[in-house]
Amino acid sequence: MTIPVPSGMTRNAEQDITIEVDETLSGVDSGLLELTINGVVFDETEFNWSPDGLGGGIIVFRPEENGMTFVAGDTVDVHIEVFDSPDWCAPNFAQFDWIFYMEPEVTCMVLPNPFTPDGNDINDIAMFTYPNMMSETATIIVFDMDNVEVWRSDAPVQLRFDEAVGRLWNGADTNGQPVEPGLYLYLIIVQDEIICNGTMVLLR
Repeated sequence: MTIPVPSGMTRNAEQDITIEVDETLSGVDSGLLELTINGVVFDETEFNWSPDGLGGGIIVFRPEENGMTFVAGDTVDVHIEVFDSPDWCAPNFAQFDWIFYMEPEVTCMVLPNPFTPDGNDINDIAMFTYPNMMSETATIIVFDMDNVEVWRSDAPVQLRFDEAVGRLWNGADTNGQPVEPGLYLYLIIVQDEIICNGTMVLLR
């Protein structure tokens, strides 16, 4: 078990790192445990080690206790080195590596704006962005200037910044009919809260 999960994502700048270590034969030599995070080495005095009574245990590293914070958009590299403690032979050695990601900071935006859905493959699609879109689902709603809803989309968690699932509007209404050129309003709702609102211009 590792927290965060390998290749997972978090937006917590002081995310605890938890690692379960199994060694049921000779047991882990806790005095030789070594944890490296983004190239900085920490020994057993700088993280918590909780034995499980079976030879292994759980490491918990709390970055705030070691003057470390993680930066939005960063990749965090984690490396651990483990030795066992046999009675008669030299200790065995194992090492493990994995990474997790810090969610990048994203602002409310529509690109391009204006956009021109005229079929010439230039600025035909408007793409919405919003904070925490890589960990939160959202509903995007577009209204005309009479406050009539013309388009709505449920955007899932975006696994990649360029994925754009549910975040693209081609200038058609919910029935697939092209809307009139003009100024439109949009809302982006996350967990029943409006987190983005603004205007966009559609030209043809």
